[in-house]
Amino acid sequence: MEFDIEKHRVVGRVDHALKPEFISARVKVIGFLDNSNELCLLDDNELVKIFPPKGFIYAYKLLHGSKYEINDIVQLSVTENPDADGHKDNYSWDRSFVKDFGIKAYKVDGFKITNNYTDLSSVKIIGENSNGDFYGITNKYVIGKLKLNNGIIDTLEKSIKIWDKDECFLYENENSVRLLKEPDGEYFLVDCMDDNSLFEWFRGQIKEIDPPLFQKLNTASNWKTKIPALFDKLRIENADIEKLRLKRLESKINHIELTWNEIIEFREQSPTLKKVFNDAITKHIDELQSEYTKKKIEFEHEFNKKKNELFVDFETTERETKAKIAELNSEINKKQTEAQKAAAEYEQAKQRLVEIEKEKSRIISDFGIIKEVLSLSASTSKSNTENTYILDELVTEKNQILNEKDYINNIQYYLADFKIEPKIAKRIFETITIYKVLFVSDIRIALSVINATGNAKFIIQHTEPDWLHFKDFWNNGLSTIWNSAHENSEIPHFFVLEDVNLSSPECYARPLLDVIAGIRGKIPFAETCFPNNLIIFATKASSQNPTIGLRLYEETFPNWGGIGFRNKIKPTVDVVQKFSFVEGKIDSSLFSIETDVDEIKMLVNEEYKYLFDEE
Repeated sequence: MEFDIEKHRVVGRVDHALKPEFISARVKVIGFLDNSNELCLLDDNELVKIFPPKGFIYAYKLLHGSKYEINDIVQLSVTENPDADGHKDNYSWDRSFVKDFGIKAYKVDGFKITNNYTDLSSVKIIGENSNGDFYGITNKYVIGKLKLNNGIIDTLEKSIKIWDKDECFLYENENSVRLLKEPDGEYFLVDCMDDNSLFEWFRGQIKEIDPPLFQKLNTASNWKTKIPALFDKLRIENADIEKLRLKRLESKINHIELTWNEIIEFREQSPTLKKVFNDAITKHIDELQSEYTKKKIEFEHEFNKKKNELFVDFETTERETKAKIAELNSEINKKQTEAQKAAAEYEQAKQRLVEIEKEKSRIISDFGIIKEVLSLSASTSKSNTENTYILDELVTEKNQILNEKDYINNIQYYLADFKIEPKIAKRIFETITIYKVLFVSDIRIALSVINATGNAKFIIQHTEPDWLHFKDFWNNGLSTIWNSAHENSEIPHFFVLEDVNLSSPECYARPLLDVIAGIRGKIPFAETCFPNNLIIFATKASSQNPTIGLRLYEETFPNWGGIGFRNKIKPTVDVVQKFSFVEGKIDSSLFSIETDVDEIKMLVNEEYKYLFDEE
């Protein structure tokens, strides 16, 4: 979208004050608000092109009165600067409109997640702050919404949403941070109830299910059996959180223990309580005696039943043994007859060998002719054999080695070109640093990873329905990429296997599955380990509606990653953002950098729910 000075307001950061009075300032442009009041972010090239010469606007007396300070994010109307001369900013603030922009956020410290629970009392705000709603910002996450009241952090809900910081739009410097728009991407929920709130929540759940039960909770004998009914009333979004709350509550209830003397002392505090207690004990004694008598009768009945069954089984076994002996005698006679027949056939074969010896010269001559025919047939067959794969190679003339940030940028570039959501690029990179073999929902995800390297060797091979043995897989591309990876350890290698379930991977891929699972140390035929510079991508053919491929089960693929199955991967269009390709190449050691293993494995487990078939 083109910038319209009459219709669009500029969004930027107050960068620095200007001499001599330091009440005027230059504002570093971030983007502008379009006709729908949506923020259009601009990259460095676009900033210089639209707001020459360096992407700033001149703001006369913006700092006058101390309402705005350095590093504030503002939106303002602009006009052409009459003093622009090629060195000064082409645009200036027209002084008709200026306003804060963005959503309040603070950097926080002390935020930890344990079993999907966090204690907000340990969270502290870094720097200056004020009461009201805000988002918390850590090194990795955006947390919210939170509420600050006189130094105490709380939430409007008793669970909070957690977003990946890299997928949110925010401005951040050493002293401050501000969200440029509300987070709207993928998130997960974390419980943040303290102990008092937890018990109040539990009381509310019991009261909602059965108000009379809530009143009689201390005397009812079967109240615990009704707790599972809680899960029928849970909201789908909060189901996991509320189950964890019940687990926490159960652990606290289990810590309440009373000795017999404490119970007696408590009973003596009230005659009415004493009567209720004694009546309850008497009732339980009667119930136990009745239950004991019932169990005794059932045991005697079961004992007599087993005794009769054993007697019947003994008689049956005796009859079956006699029948078995008769059957064995019949089998012996049969084998003797077969042995006699075999002896006769041996004599016939012996006689035939004598005849063959007489015809030996003619047979040798005939075999020479057959050998020439077979050799010609084999040669023709070999010449007509064609590979179903090609070993492709990416080569760049640039010797610059790309870092992690540049490589992720290049993945975003190709994802956007393929009309796939660019925001998943970082998660794709982190996943391949942990999983060397993974399923992708769209082969274009794999192609984006490969093309972004700038230098790689790769093979794309489709699964044939007649693959039954590992040699079928090995001789159709796997051996070529495997051996090349070992011979060129500095170059990234990729193997893309399409429609992995058109044949049974439990048959044709079993040795590879064993190596990935850690059952085998080396692959057959090559007798080498899995190369560190090899990534294998796999796609699956539909196994349901329509049924094309075989069903895939999670237990077949331990240590396999997955991406693109849980959420739609089509891009959003509410924010305009372009990606430029960074020339260069990567070193295969980039795939071995450290990342947050637990978080990635948690996301992969979520992918499994949509990737594999149910048994």
